[in-house]
Amino acid sequence: MPVAVYVRVSTEEQRERQSIETQREFASKFCDLHSLIVDEVYADDGFSGTIPIGKRPGARRLLDDARRRGKLTRFSSSNWTGLAGARV
Repeated sequence: MPVAVYVRVSTEEQRERQSIETQREFASKFCDLHSLIVDEVYADDGFSGTIPIGKRPGARRLLDDARRRGKLTRFSSSNWTGLAGARV
């Protein structure tokens, strides 16, 4: 199943603990383990989770792409569901 991956890091402290690249690698391994095909990776580096999704460029693009394709199934801030995010 093709999926979109959304990664985000908001603060310098978070960047030190977990970089965007670390999240991409984790998502890639997760998708490989579950036989999911990554269609697109969307990223917002330096955007707080308190900022509405519509004002985060990567998240906005993910939602716009999913709506345009008519395949938005789930979007969550949890690691488990957020990795798959939306079918694309």
